[in-house]
Amino acid sequence: LFTIATGCAALSILPETLGIAGYLVPILTVTIGYALFQTANNTAIMADVVPDRRGVVSGMLTLSRNLGLVTGTSVLGAVFAVASTATDIMAASPEAVATGMRTTFAVAAGLAVVAILCRVMSGCGRSRIRRDCRRISSGVGSEPSVIGAARNMCGDDCEGIGGQTVTDRFRQRPPAVHVNTDAAHGPRH
Repeated sequence: LFTIATGCAALSILPETLGIAGYLVPILTVTIGYALFQTANNTAIMADVVPDRRGVVSGMLTLSRNLGLVTGTSVLGAVFAVASTATDIMAASPEAVATGMRTTFAVAAGLAVVAILCRVMSGCGRSRIRRDCRRISSGVGSEPSVIGAARNMCGDDCEGIGGQTVTDRFRQRPPAVHVNTDAAHGPRH
């Protein structure tokens, strides 16, 4: 994210006198930053997902990414349109287009900085997921639905207090009502 923010900030402040290099180097920086972020982000998200849930999580990850790309493109396009102050972009002066681009990349850099701050402030990550998993499997919030959610999030081998796994804990406290969804007989209680 820092690389993305740096590239966007450079695009918003570098003078036109640098020519093509003043555009290509920051764009290359943004592109490299985006590729590195996506790889690390996908790995971090998928690392703690149990194998039978990876397809669903991968689909949600792709949906989230695509919604973000479409929304970001729309919002930053609107920022460009407002900042360029041109009613017809085809007839806009080069200065108006440059102002629109600089403002758009400044907003993008600001959003990247906000994302960095959110990440730093949240403390989210594998250690937090494992801590929550241990808390759930140790009996705090031991309702079957919560333990089932812990199994989905952490897998069957997530250890709690005393070496008990989530699966062990779940077996000790079975659901109060079991619903059998046998297709031939319908729901039975």
